[in-house]
Amino acid sequence: MPKETVVIDFGGSILSPAPGKIDFKTLKKFKQILQKNLQKYRFVVVVGGGKICRLYQSIARSGGIKNRRSLDWIGVRSTQLNAELMRAYLGRMVFPRVMHYESQELDWRKGILVSGGWEPGGSTDHVTARLAAKHNAKRIIVATNIDYIYDKDPKKYPNAKKQLNLTWEEFKKIIGTKWIPGMSTPFDPKATRICQKNRIPVLFLNGKNTANLGKALQNKPFRGSIIHS
Repeated sequence: MPKETVVIDFGGSILSPAPGKIDFKTLKKFKQILQKNLQKYRFVVVVGGGKICRLYQSIARSGGIKNRRSLDWIGVRSTQLNAELMRAYLGRMVFPRVMHYESQELDWRKGILVSGGWEPGGSTDHVTARLAAKHNAKRIIVATNIDYIYDKDPKKYPNAKKQLNLTWEEFKKIIGTKWIPGMSTPFDPKATRICQKNRIPVLFLNGKNTANLGKALQNKPFRGSIIHS
C-alpha cells in the first residue's frame, strides 16, 4: 500500500530564531517525530528563510537595492541555505539533494524530501503548495512560531482573535491577495490559491511544540488552526 504524502512547511523562524542561531533542541525532537512516522508517511519538508531572509533583504534595501526580483532572489537563497542545514541534520532518512527547482530530476527512494525556495515571485509557502499538489498530499502542516491564525496581527493588536477553523475565502480576507517579497503571513496568497483549487487542507500550528505537531500528524486533536474548502 502506498504511503500517504504529508508536506510540512517548516518556518525558518523555528529553525533559526535569530541570525547565527540554530534551534537544535527543536530540530532533534522534529527529527524523532519524522523517524517515528516513516513507516506510515512519506514526507516533504519545505524550509523557510525566517529572520535571516528578512535581515538580508533589509540590508539590501538599506544599501539601495530596490528591484523586487533581486530582493526575491536574496530570499530564495536564504531558504536554500536553511534547507541544506535541515537536510544535513536529518541525515540518512532524506533524499541526498535539496530541491532547488521544480523540474529537478527526482528518484525519491528515501522517506523525506527537503526543499527550500525555488524562484522569485513567491515564498516557500508557494513551493509547499505546489509540491503538495504534485504529490497528491492529503494535507499540509505549517509549523511556524505562533499557535494560531488570528483575524489580525496579534503583535500589533492585543484584541486580535484566534481563528480555529477557517474556509479559504475567510482566510483570504485576512491576508489579502497580493504577494510582496519578504511578506510575513501565515500562508501566502499564491499558496492559498493552489490549496483552494486542489482542496488541500492546511493545519497551522506552533512548530516549537513538537509533541503537538506529532498529534496533528497522527490525526489527533491538536492546538492550532485549520484552513479548508
